[in-house]
Amino acid sequence: MLEVASIAHWIQEETGTSVDGIDCALRYAQFRQYDDRVTAHRAESYQSIQLQNAHFAPIMANGYRVSIGFYTEDPTRESVVTYACYGTLLHRQYVLTAASCLEEYRNHSIIVRANEVTKLTPAKVGEFRVVEDSHYLDEAYVARVHIHPEFSEIPLKNDLALLQLDVNEFSFEKSFKPACLWPRDSFKLQEFQTSGHGPRRSAEVRADESLLNDRRSTELYVISKPLTDGCPLNLTQNQICVGDSVTIVPRTCQLNRGSAMSREIWVLNSNIFDYVFAIGSKGENCGFNTPATFTKIAPYINWIDSVMFKGQGKVFDLGIFHDQTQPQFQ
Repeated sequence: MLEVASIAHWIQEETGTSVDGIDCALRYAQFRQYDDRVTAHRAESYQSIQLQNAHFAPIMANGYRVSIGFYTEDPTRESVVTYACYGTLLHRQYVLTAASCLEEYRNHSIIVRANEVTKLTPAKVGEFRVVEDSHYLDEAYVARVHIHPEFSEIPLKNDLALLQLDVNEFSFEKSFKPACLWPRDSFKLQEFQTSGHGPRRSAEVRADESLLNDRRSTELYVISKPLTDGCPLNLTQNQICVGDSVTIVPRTCQLNRGSAMSREIWVLNSNIFDYVFAIGSKGENCGFNTPATFTKIAPYINWIDSVMFKGQGKVFDLGIFHDQTQPQFQ
């Protein structure tokens, strides 16, 4: 029997495709959602996915999730917006996110996109692959950024910030509304939903083979569980480790910083509410084999209320975005 390893170089030259194990796994990582362990039902043109069994699944828009973009105003050229963080809409004028993500873009103006609409359609008849068309219906500029007064990058502590939005015309509906915050410091739930992004698309991948045609990354639902093993030694009582003991292909799932750790809960007359328990601060491979760190929300409810309803907090003013005013830190 001939060992494949001995002819790997020849295979690579003939096919023009890398046979490296990591490269191969990355090429097919997007098909993880079609594993039999994940799929609940398949038909000719679609399949349903059991999220509780999945490590990855295509993300569906949360009504409260926003995408946060940063740009530098320059009257001589068109601004390029870098969308690098996510946030949770709490109010028509306030978004909760991770302070550490904002610090990287301290001298930039900020814009948020909200009310994401997603449509999934079969890529080809008879194939279990979908194409996602996703876009945001609303956007708003950020007037002020409220960093938690005790925020620290090293060591990472109190990693929360509130974005105060400019006047906007958000129109809430069933699929687009502010989040509910979990007010208790403890919770007995064992599984939560977070989000991450998949491997960056390479130039060799054809558009019709990508799960998302119009994005440079694939967004994913990730099922996470509270963990104790492998957590950072400097974890504070206001932080929580989440993840999974499973090891995945490196770079196939990176945590969306500022994204929510959430869970649907049945309360009051069988109504379902989607509660946010924590905000993502730091994590490699979305917590698989290396726990991700989240900041719990409950200990900060009073601070959130003080900013939203009393205007207190450590603030830096971003001014009016339609001129060249630079952020003023206080």
